[in-house]
Amino acid sequence: MKKLGALLLTGIMAASLAISANAAFVAEADLGKVAFDVQKARIDQKFDGKIEDGEYYEIAIKDSWLSYAAATDADIDAAKKVDKKLYMSWDDGGVRIAATIVQDKANYMQTQDAGNIWKEACIQVNLAATTDTGTNRLEYGIGRMSTDGKFIGNVWAQFKGTYTPEEGKNAKVTYENNTVTYETYVPWSNFLDNASVKEGSQFGFCLVYAIGTDGNHNHIQIASGCTGDPGKKADNFAKLTLAAAPELPPEPAESTETADTAVVASIALMAAAAAGVVIVSRKRG
Repeated sequence: MKKLGALLLTGIMAASLAISANAAFVAEADLGKVAFDVQKARIDQKFDGKIEDGEYYEIAIKDSWLSYAAATDADIDAAKKVDKKLYMSWDDGGVRIAATIVQDKANYMQTQDAGNIWKEACIQVNLAATTDTGTNRLEYGIGRMSTDGKFIGNVWAQFKGTYTPEEGKNAKVTYENNTVTYETYVPWSNFLDNASVKEGSQFGFCLVYAIGTDGNHNHIQIASGCTGDPGKKADNFAKLTLAAAPELPPEPAESTETADTAVVASIALMAAAAAGVVIVSRKRG
């Protein structure tokens, strides 16, 4: 029995090593140094599949921020070519996140159960305080099921309080013109000790675009710390700083020169009209 147990243990270890050996990972060039500002929102957030200026602001994603974790090197090569965007903003209550990715309709939905949506099509959101390390984080994902098209969400790591992704309340997933749009919102109280944020406050963030098929995971990550060689490690999250809303462009003022010119033109027309009346009167006399 002992020999059989040892053989079974050896087999399990070998299988585990085989899985690890087949997995591929590429760390971001700016490992541990990814940082950017998030500007304050000007208008209310609407979960409608549309991204409006003032509701969110686009974050210009740098290649040096991106890490990749997939089943094979070929999957990573394919992931590097995918068109993706990130939009964020904040308000006094929490952080807003919107992400878009161009994806074939056949692959944009899930065949997995809620706990395994990371293997196929979804986004995974990771949030923590900048002082948190290791597995201290809020981590959840949102997507849609291919069986019935219904919204699906899952929370892998609760951190402070209870967070539940719900369509229409704090999340939305839409598909149009080969583009998946994910929208979501998280209260500060679900991942920060002090929920009274202000300009200059910071937090940790990692976003995963999951684009796997047939249960083979393929992840594009803004900062690592979710999957891959580092594992679950909040230390590697991007450091985000809250900034003021961008200034609105000034409304065009009426030109003084234009106004003066209009007045002069009006006086000239009136004078010409008066002169015309006099001339006509003389001709008739």
